[in-house]
Amino acid sequence: MVAALSEAVDVAAVADPTGVGDPGVLARDLRASMPAFRFFAAVDVDGVPRATSGVGVFGSRAVVIFVNTDPAWRRRGSRRAVTAVAIADARARGAVTACLDASGSGLSINEQLGFGVVAHSSRFSGSA
Repeated sequence: MVAALSEAVDVAAVADPTGVGDPGVLARDLRASMPAFRFFAAVDVDGVPRATSGVGVFGSRAVVIFVNTDPAWRRRGSRRAVTAVAIADARARGAVTACLDASGSGLSINEQLGFGVVAHSSRFSGSA
């Protein structure tokens, strides 16, 4: 299912409350990039999004973003599913390579989906 941006932001806020910041600001910033980006969701039986991913395609390159899972829905395959959908969408739009920033907790899933570690990084926040 294609996710509404507001739904993707809501899942991100639940999955990583300290990393999202102001959900309204995040939604505004992502909306400004919308032509290149598409967002996807895994939903429960009531249609409530429980996992999200996004992908931006820029020529032959893609960036997978916004891979988040509601903590109550982890270890059910939702993360793998939404990431695979993002990759498939990128391929369909002409991408031949993709990158993904992720935490170590998703390492085995990312490797199974064809990603390899190229660098370790730290997350910093501050005023822009």
